[in-house]
Amino acid sequence: MLKNIIYKEIQEQMISTKMLIAASIIVPMMIANGVIFNIQHANKLDKYDRERIESTDAIRKESSSLRNLLFHHQKLIKTPSKLAFISNAEEHVLPNGLWIDYFEESQPEFHKGQNRYFSRFSSIDWSFIMIYVISFICIAFSYSAFSGEKVKGTLKLMMSNSMSRGSLMLGKFIGIVVCITAPLIIGMLLDLIIIQLSSNMIFTGSDLWVILIFGITALLFISFNVLMGFLISCLTMKPIHSLNVVLILWILLNIIVPSVSWIFSKKMVDVPSEANLTKYAYDTAREENRKGGYSWSYHSAWQGKPPNETLRSRAEGIQLLTAVQQEIMQNYLQDKFRQTQLAIRLSKISPFSVFRFIGESLSDNGFQGFTNFHQQVRTYRTTFNDFIFQKDQQDPDSYHLIWNESWASRTFSSGKPVAFEEIPRFEYRTPAVSELLKNSLIDILILVLWNLVLFTGTFVSFMRYDVR
Repeated sequence: MLKNIIYKEIQEQMISTKMLIAASIIVPMMIANGVIFNIQHANKLDKYDRERIESTDAIRKESSSLRNLLFHHQKLIKTPSKLAFISNAEEHVLPNGLWIDYFEESQPEFHKGQNRYFSRFSSIDWSFIMIYVISFICIAFSYSAFSGEKVKGTLKLMMSNSMSRGSLMLGKFIGIVVCITAPLIIGMLLDLIIIQLSSNMIFTGSDLWVILIFGITALLFISFNVLMGFLISCLTMKPIHSLNVVLILWILLNIIVPSVSWIFSKKMVDVPSEANLTKYAYDTAREENRKGGYSWSYHSAWQGKPPNETLRSRAEGIQLLTAVQQEIMQNYLQDKFRQTQLAIRLSKISPFSVFRFIGESLSDNGFQGFTNFHQQVRTYRTTFNDFIFQKDQQDPDSYHLIWNESWASRTFSSGKPVAFEEIPRFEYRTPAVSELLKNSLIDILILVLWNLVLFTGTFVSFMRYDVR
């Protein structure tokens, strides 16, 4: 009986006008995603490769002296995500790099070759298509599943036979999910073929696993939207009422809840302006320096001679100044991270936001991707600084006095050349599949829970539904 219900539902939906419209929207959008991604990714890689070559050449040049490496500003940039077609995550409005040296780390910066004036335009990625197109199509297929049949009188006719309500509900659910998923799979496959044909793109086994995990998550998201339509259809008597209620829910969960969460997070976590903070950091550092009673004396005649106590006091004072400023600016960055993390947690009240951030995490893009990048930068800077320190310690001619004043401190540290091959280089590492899955596991379980709750609610409601 269940098999017949599923077959009948698929047959009815496949020849319907809304199925034709859905397929004619989904497949072209997926194809457009592949074409646009190829163009954008090629441009990003070109920009990234040029920046890497420039950075490598600069380090090679500065390796002629350890002192030069000590004060060399390295530009570190996050590798463009090769899975950005899953979720672009509005990465055009997010920084993708920063500068570091032995003493300091800059605030996140933009190192992109794109037109910032286009930042308000959304990208057509898989997450966007799922959240704003597929979810709406799910509503169109499911909002009248029971209330529509009731108005037409067919629901009463079907229930007059030996058909169980549970079988009817499950058959309709499976049939609609299959009908919506079919053009989506076709579109995804065409999209991947187009992307794979690009000379800049080669999918690894890890990439394919991530795509598969996203596909499973997309199926859960489709199921959620269909069940939401089913539940409303079971709670209303007329299709027009079902449509009104489900559209209100769609707007509330997809637009209002995420927007309000960002507003609340800004109120709950206060982040000062960077301009005011820079002055505050400098003034605070100067005050700490004054309290410590450090000397600011310096004479050029001291260069090349063993450092005296006055010079050591100046070096310690400058280092304290730099350390206090860096700590304040890093706390400021962590405050911005906390504000963003709070907004994300609040927005996950909505399953639409849950699905959105699953896509961002799996594609290593957006805020999650940048925090991965920032953590790796911090680790690299520690490695780089240890390397510089060890090299200086190995030089018997060095006075091993390092502080953040290039014009004054150069003759007190090692000036010997460094083998370019020995210098640690930054290489962004995309998280392994297991790590990406671990980061998304709770969100995936939340989607599963939403499906279970809606399925149970729909089943109970339909058991009590008046089919007359």
